[in-house]
Amino acid sequence: MSIITGMKKAIKIDAHNRTITEVEVDGLTDMQAVVEGNIEVATEIVFKKQTESVYVNEEGLFEPHNDWFVWKGAHQPFKGNGLVIGFKPSTGDSCSTKMTVADVQNFVKFVDASKVAEIAEMV
Repeated sequence: MSIITGMKKAIKIDAHNRTITEVEVDGLTDMQAVVEGNIEVATEIVFKKQTESVYVNEEGLFEPHNDWFVWKGAHQPFKGNGLVIGFKPSTGDSCSTKMTVADVQNFVKFVDASKVAEIAEMV
């Protein structure tokens, strides 16, 4: 993963406050601040012919809070905050997202630990 510096439009999924907002990030440090830890790709989708990556805290499952979100079509629920940002597979660089807050709202549902347990029982 290569993260070129320079301001990029991204979308923050704030599981703690159950909000989705547009943010600007400038490199790895900003991305880690949004997810409150080291980032890892949780899932990717193609949106408007661009790959969009959803990042989460790679150690989020160890956090004491019970703030979760589900990304429609992803393989599991995610604990903590998320960050949606564009990705260029040809170069490995991140870029501004093409998604809007409204687009992300269509993919995200905030859930609590009891709902996560219910989802786990279904698989």
